[in-house]
Amino acid sequence: MKKLMYSLLLIITYHSSFSQNDEDVIRYSNIGIGGTPRFLALGGAMGALGGDMSCASYNPAGLGISIRSDLNFAFGLNFANTRTDMNGFKNQQLSPALTFNFLGLSGTAADSKNPDNRYTFAFTLNQLQNFNQEIEIKGRPTKGKSITLDMLDNAKGKSLNNLDPLYEGMAYNIYVLDLLDTNNLNSYFSYIDTSKSFLQQNKISKSGRINELAFSFGYSIEDRVYLGGTLAVPFLKFSYQSDYAEIDDENQMYIKMNSDSTFTSSYSYPVFYYKGLGGIKEFHYQTTYTTTATGVNIKIGAIWRASDFIRIGLYYHSPTWYKAKDVYFYDFSSTWDEGQSFSYTVPEGGGLYNYRITTPSKIGIALSGIYSNKMSFNCDYELVDYRRGSLRSSDIGVFDNANKALREKYTMTGNLKAGIELNTKPIIFRIGWASYGSPFGQQISGNYVRNAFSIGAGFKTSDFYFDLAIIKAYAGKQVFYMYNPKYSDPANIQLNLTQIIFSIGLIGKRYDENIDYEKYNQSTQPNSNPPQNSEPGKNRIPY
Repeated sequence: MKKLMYSLLLIITYHSSFSQNDEDVIRYSNIGIGGTPRFLALGGAMGALGGDMSCASYNPAGLGISIRSDLNFAFGLNFANTRTDMNGFKNQQLSPALTFNFLGLSGTAADSKNPDNRYTFAFTLNQLQNFNQEIEIKGRPTKGKSITLDMLDNAKGKSLNNLDPLYEGMAYNIYVLDLLDTNNLNSYFSYIDTSKSFLQQNKISKSGRINELAFSFGYSIEDRVYLGGTLAVPFLKFSYQSDYAEIDDENQMYIKMNSDSTFTSSYSYPVFYYKGLGGIKEFHYQTTYTTTATGVNIKIGAIWRASDFIRIGLYYHSPTWYKAKDVYFYDFSSTWDEGQSFSYTVPEGGGLYNYRITTPSKIGIALSGIYSNKMSFNCDYELVDYRRGSLRSSDIGVFDNANKALREKYTMTGNLKAGIELNTKPIIFRIGWASYGSPFGQQISGNYVRNAFSIGAGFKTSDFYFDLAIIKAYAGKQVFYMYNPKYSDPANIQLNLTQIIFSIGLIGKRYDENIDYEKYNQSTQPNSNPPQNSEPGKNRIPY
């Protein structure tokens, strides 16, 4: 079998330019919402309402509204339903998964110098994104479309030792590509004849998550102004496997040996006959990699209670600075009509690449209206500029094209979230909607826009609570090319996601139940105004 030899340095160079690209930055930036069922049922629109530990990952000032300590654990089920359509060939894949959603512990206490003020510390672990998804694209390409044409284009004019070891070089090693003339070592042909009918298939499997560990602080100033900050450490894991195949399922590409030592071929151009091979039956090009990363970011926010019925919130998320590592390998295999098969894996034992990812920052404004202490109307709007993301590594220039693509392909967009909560103690009802703008600029509707609709209910006593949320998310149509669009037909991909989230929570005592107000009054100077809240147990929060 023919073999090509490449240096490890060459393999690493090709990998860094082939695997990580602008889409990686978008994937880890364009996240949805995660947290407690209450937060999810309201569409994540709690940037001004507050009072939930999920606020630690969005507007930490919302922690300052809490008047009790809290312990919450949430888990659920995810069902990712992916539909594909390529040239009229439709497919559907359902991917169920049991998920961890949220774990949080908070403690609230009065300020030691002023009982009108209080602070809350919170420790939370929040799942911001779940990547679980199965995709299958299958169909017959139009004539003149094959990944081998892209490989031939890349190989044009190159000697054998200069072929890309992760792409056309692998195809040559398993005979999918071959030399036109052994005396001319830079001219090639393919054993896929694009004038024939054959099947293209791409099976993609994604898994992983982004979990964020957050240390947060919220502070209430006389229940009028709330301030908060979070130091967050996200942990990212993303696994990706793509199995791309071209299959001669109707045996239109054959080479048969005749009794007189000549051979008959169905190919529309000259090819060679190799004993044990004949015509091609199918080939599979498999890409596998796992990205793990640890990052850091900060979040700050404020809420102003303009009146007992209106709250206004403002928050900012810094970029997340990830230190990432990819473990990867590529496998190319072929099977032939006469029974022979070949497989080639690069690099042997897998490869490793270290780099850094920076996601764009985010700024949000929120409004909450409260009616009769029983109903809240909430709305958040966020701005994200995807052009601010970037990739970096110690290999100078490796990510120049990816960073250029981020600046030129993407733009600023907005996320809009809204929710209504009806508190009919002890039962609480919720409804929400969230729309995440496309990185290409579209909002509310259009390709790549995601809309999520949610409902939920809760049961709450003075000591514990249960919550349930059901979320149905629809992603706008994604136009997907399995390889170079010049030689590939587009496929349409649509993702519908259903989530069912449960939580149980334990509630601590009010922060002011054990305050000695006489002590505060005695420490007040004679000519100064006494503390406003001189009555123990006074309900400072109208909702």
